[in-house]
Amino acid sequence: MRRIRNAKGFTLIEIIVVIAVIAILAAILAPQIAKYIKDAKVSKARADVNTIAAAIGDFYKDTGRWPTANDVNGTTGTSRTNDGIYILYSEQGAFAAGHSTATNYWNTWAQTSNRGDTFRDQMVLNWILGNSNWHYPIKTGAPPGLSLTDVLGWHGPYLKTVPSDPWGHKYYCNALALYYGQGAYIYDQCWVISSGPNGTIETPVGSPLGNPQTGEINSDPIGGANSGDDIGTMIK
Repeated sequence: MRRIRNAKGFTLIEIIVVIAVIAILAAILAPQIAKYIKDAKVSKARADVNTIAAAIGDFYKDTGRWPTANDVNGTTGTSRTNDGIYILYSEQGAFAAGHSTATNYWNTWAQTSNRGDTFRDQMVLNWILGNSNWHYPIKTGAPPGLSLTDVLGWHGPYLKTVPSDPWGHKYYCNALALYYGQGAYIYDQCWVISSGPNGTIETPVGSPLGNPQTGEINSDPIGGANSGDDIGTMIK
């Protein structure tokens, strides 16, 4: 019986064997490749939140305050009685899901008038709430004889851009924790976070009074330890 060969000279059996070998190799390598991709995305998210947090620190060093204003003169957002922006978030990406009222505040405040603004508005353009006429005082230099307070001012941009996280969701910062007191109020820890691979925020936007967060981002103070996969860094 003659073996049937194609135009390249391979028999049907040889082609089947090659296909089978490729399928076996793919089955063996696919989980490892998927793990590498997941690890790379987690590493990217960690690098991004650290970059954003460092930029917020640079903003503070220049201006003597945090990027939390929501008024024309850039003067609000300095105390509990002079509140401004509650949430900063990246312009790119979809809003992450939240599994409870406490975690849904990340999105509720972000989408509430004068309570949310983008990192881009505050730290790239100096256009508060997207208005080019609303801005922080500009840093113009340090002529001789002036005090430090005379030369404090916005000297950005502090970021080139703030993309979506590797899973297509926004990065967030609970900016109200930057000015709402230290320990005496429920919002005592400020995070820059990604909702992680599952796209759901498990970290409450603020700690319940008398039950402060531990500072461990990859856990859910409401649902128990290790029940979340949020990725972030704490500013304070």
